[in-house]
Amino acid sequence: MESSLLVVEAPALRGAVEKLFGKPAISIVATDYERVAALGGNVEEGLVREQGVRFNPRIARVSLLALEEGRLRELSTLRAVVWSTLRDVGALEELPDADIRRMVACVLSDEARVEEPVSTIRAAIALDTVRHLHMTVLDRADKLSYIRSRSMSDLLRDGSLIPSNLKVKLQYAVMMQERMLTSSAQGDPDD
Repeated sequence: MESSLLVVEAPALRGAVEKLFGKPAISIVATDYERVAALGGNVEEGLVREQGVRFNPRIARVSLLALEEGRLRELSTLRAVVWSTLRDVGALEELPDADIRRMVACVLSDEARVEEPVSTIRAAIALDTVRHLHMTVLDRADKLSYIRSRSMSDLLRDGSLIPSNLKVKLQYAVMMQERMLTSSAQGDPDD
Protein backbone atom coordinates (compact mmCIF):
# COMPACT_ATOMS: atom_id res chain seq x y z
CA MET A 1 0.00 0.00 0.00
CA GLU A 2 1.28 3.41 -0.94
CA SER A 3 1.90 5.80 1.88
CA SER A 4 2.26 9.44 0.99
CA LEU A 5 0.64 12.73 1.82
CA LEU A 6 -1.11 12.59 -1.57
CA VAL A 7 -2.75 9.27 -0.70
CA VAL A 8 -3.73 10.40 2.80
CA GLU A 9 -4.92 13.95 2.05
CA ALA A 10 -6.02 13.72 -1.58
CA PRO A 11 -7.13 10.25 -2.65
CA ALA A 12 -9.37 11.67 -5.40
CA LEU A 13 -6.41 13.51 -6.93
CA ARG A 14 -4.29 10.37 -6.64
CA GLY A 15 -6.99 8.42 -8.50
CA ALA A 16 -7.26 11.07 -11.22
CA VAL A 17 -3.49 11.04 -11.70
CA GLU A 18 -3.44 7.26 -12.05
CA LYS A 19 -6.36 7.28 -14.49
CA LEU A 20 -4.95 10.04 -16.70
CA PHE A 21 -1.21 9.45 -16.49
CA GLY A 22 -0.68 5.92 -15.14
CA LYS A 23 0.90 4.52 -11.98
CA PRO A 24 4.42 5.92 -12.57
CA ALA A 25 3.04 9.48 -12.47
CA ILE A 26 1.66 8.97 -8.95
CA SER A 27 5.09 9.07 -7.32
CA ILE A 28 6.05 12.20 -9.32
CA VAL A 29 2.90 14.07 -8.30
CA ALA A 30 3.14 12.74 -4.72
CA THR A 31 6.68 14.13 -4.44
CA ASP A 32 5.57 17.51 -5.79
CA TYR A 33 2.50 17.51 -3.53
CA GLU A 34 4.60 16.84 -0.41
CA ARG A 35 7.21 19.48 -1.30
CA VAL A 36 4.59 22.12 -2.11
CA ALA A 37 2.55 21.30 1.01
CA ALA A 38 5.71 21.70 3.12
CA LEU A 39 6.33 25.08 1.44
CA GLY A 40 2.79 26.32 2.21
CA GLY A 41 0.72 25.35 -0.84
CA ASN A 42 -2.18 24.27 1.37
CA VAL A 43 -2.06 27.38 3.55
CA GLU A 44 -5.19 29.45 3.08
CA GLU A 45 -4.49 32.82 4.64
CA GLY A 46 -7.53 34.50 6.09
CA LEU A 47 -9.76 31.48 5.60
CA VAL A 48 -11.75 30.46 8.67
CA ARG A 49 -12.92 26.88 8.87
CA GLU A 50 -15.11 25.27 11.47
CA GLN A 51 -12.92 23.29 13.83
CA GLY A 52 -13.03 19.55 13.25
CA VAL A 53 -14.67 19.75 9.81
CA ARG A 54 -12.82 17.74 7.16
CA PHE A 55 -12.00 19.45 3.88
CA ASN A 56 -10.13 18.80 0.68
CA PRO A 57 -6.72 20.56 0.82
CA ARG A 58 -6.12 23.51 -1.51
CA ILE A 59 -3.48 21.79 -3.68
CA ALA A 60 -5.87 18.91 -4.36
CA ARG A 61 -8.88 21.16 -5.02
CA VAL A 62 -7.05 23.38 -7.50
CA SER A 63 -5.42 20.39 -9.21
CA LEU A 64 -8.74 18.58 -9.62
CA LEU A 65 -10.40 21.73 -10.99
CA ALA A 66 -7.61 22.06 -13.56
CA LEU A 67 -7.90 18.40 -14.57
CA GLU A 68 -11.69 18.05 -14.53
CA GLU A 69 -12.95 21.49 -15.54
CA GLY A 70 -9.84 22.77 -17.32
CA ARG A 71 -9.25 19.46 -19.09
CA LEU A 72 -5.48 19.64 -18.63
CA ARG A 73 -3.94 16.45 -19.95
CA GLU A 74 -0.18 16.86 -19.64
CA LEU A 75 1.70 15.68 -16.58
CA SER A 76 4.07 18.66 -16.73
CA THR A 77 1.10 21.03 -16.68
CA LEU A 78 -0.42 19.23 -13.68
CA ARG A 79 2.91 19.57 -11.92
CA ALA A 80 2.78 23.30 -12.70
CA VAL A 81 -0.71 23.45 -11.18
CA VAL A 82 0.55 21.87 -7.95
CA TRP A 83 3.47 24.30 -7.74
CA SER A 84 1.23 27.27 -8.64
CA THR A 85 -0.60 26.92 -5.33
CA LEU A 86 2.44 28.56 -3.72
CA ARG A 87 2.19 32.27 -3.11
CA ASP A 88 5.93 32.76 -2.68
CA VAL A 89 7.73 32.90 -6.03
CA GLY A 90 11.01 32.43 -4.16
CA ALA A 91 9.92 28.93 -3.16
CA LEU A 92 10.11 27.94 -6.84
CA GLU A 93 13.84 27.48 -6.33
CA GLU A 94 12.85 24.11 -4.86
CA LEU A 95 11.44 23.04 -8.25
CA PRO A 96 14.15 21.25 -10.24
CA ASP A 97 12.42 21.32 -13.66
CA ALA A 98 13.21 24.65 -15.37
CA ASP A 99 10.32 24.43 -17.89
CA ILE A 100 7.74 23.88 -15.17
CA ARG A 101 9.37 26.59 -13.05
CA ARG A 102 8.99 29.08 -15.94
CA MET A 103 5.31 28.14 -16.41
CA VAL A 104 4.61 28.58 -12.69
CA ALA A 105 6.42 31.93 -12.63
CA CYS A 106 4.16 33.03 -15.49
CA VAL A 107 1.05 31.85 -13.62
CA LEU A 108 2.10 33.80 -10.53
CA SER A 109 3.00 36.94 -12.50
CA ASP A 110 0.52 39.61 -13.49
CA GLU A 111 1.31 39.31 -17.18
CA ALA A 112 -1.96 39.65 -19.09
CA ARG A 113 -1.11 37.83 -22.34
CA VAL A 114 -0.40 34.19 -21.62
CA GLU A 115 -0.79 30.76 -23.20
CA GLU A 116 -3.79 28.51 -22.59
CA PRO A 117 -2.28 26.27 -19.87
CA VAL A 118 -1.30 29.33 -17.83
CA SER A 119 -4.78 30.86 -18.22
CA THR A 120 -6.35 27.54 -17.25
CA ILE A 121 -4.23 27.27 -14.11
CA ARG A 122 -5.02 30.87 -13.16
CA ALA A 123 -8.73 30.22 -13.69
CA ALA A 124 -8.65 27.05 -11.54
CA ILE A 125 -6.95 28.98 -8.73
CA ALA A 126 -9.41 31.87 -9.12
CA LEU A 127 -12.42 29.52 -9.08
CA ASP A 128 -11.19 27.86 -5.91
CA THR A 129 -10.60 31.25 -4.29
CA VAL A 130 -14.02 32.62 -5.30
CA ARG A 131 -15.77 29.48 -4.05
CA HIS A 132 -14.17 29.98 -0.63
CA LEU A 133 -14.40 33.77 -0.46
CA HIS A 134 -17.37 33.67 1.91
CA MET A 135 -15.18 31.84 4.45
CA THR A 136 -12.49 34.51 4.57
CA VAL A 137 -11.93 37.28 7.06
CA LEU A 138 -11.91 39.83 4.22
CA ASP A 139 -14.51 42.56 4.52
CA ARG A 140 -17.22 42.97 1.90
CA ALA A 141 -15.34 45.73 0.05
CA ASP A 142 -12.20 43.57 -0.29
CA LYS A 143 -14.21 40.60 -1.51
CA LEU A 144 -15.90 42.78 -4.12
CA SER A 145 -12.55 44.21 -5.09
CA TYR A 146 -11.20 40.70 -5.69
CA ILE A 147 -14.06 39.55 -7.91
CA ARG A 148 -14.03 42.85 -9.81
CA SER A 149 -10.23 42.96 -10.23
CA ARG A 150 -8.46 43.40 -13.54
CA SER A 151 -7.03 39.88 -13.34
CA MET A 152 -10.52 38.43 -12.87
CA SER A 153 -11.81 40.53 -15.78
CA ASP A 154 -8.94 39.23 -17.93
CA LEU A 155 -9.92 35.65 -17.12
CA LEU A 156 -13.59 36.24 -17.91
CA ARG A 157 -13.27 38.42 -21.02
CA ASP A 158 -14.38 37.16 -24.41
CA GLY A 159 -11.51 35.51 -26.22
CA SER A 160 -9.67 34.41 -23.08
CA LEU A 161 -7.94 31.07 -23.49
CA ILE A 162 -9.82 29.26 -20.73
CA PRO A 163 -11.71 26.05 -21.53
CA SER A 164 -15.41 26.86 -21.74
CA ASN A 165 -16.53 24.57 -18.90
CA LEU A 166 -14.06 26.15 -16.48
CA LYS A 167 -14.94 29.65 -17.66
CA VAL A 168 -18.68 29.06 -17.17
CA LYS A 169 -18.08 27.78 -13.63
CA LEU A 170 -15.89 30.77 -12.82
CA GLN A 171 -18.45 33.22 -14.26
CA TYR A 172 -21.20 31.58 -12.21
CA ALA A 173 -19.14 31.63 -8.99
CA VAL A 174 -18.27 35.31 -9.49
CA MET A 175 -21.91 36.17 -10.25
CA MET A 176 -23.13 34.36 -7.13
CA GLN A 177 -20.52 36.00 -4.90
CA GLU A 178 -21.30 39.43 -6.32
CA ARG A 179 -25.03 38.88 -5.86
CA MET A 180 -24.51 37.75 -2.27
CA LEU A 181 -22.15 40.63 -1.47
CA THR A 182 -24.27 43.35 -3.05
CA SER A 183 -27.52 42.06 -1.53
CA SER A 184 -25.91 41.98 1.92
CA ALA A 185 -24.79 45.59 1.39
CA GLN A 186 -28.38 46.74 0.90
CA GLY A 187 -29.21 45.70 4.45
CA ASP A 188 -25.98 47.13 5.90
CA PRO A 189 -26.57 50.47 7.64
CA ASP A 190 -22.81 51.31 7.43
CA ASP A 191 -22.99 51.70 3.61
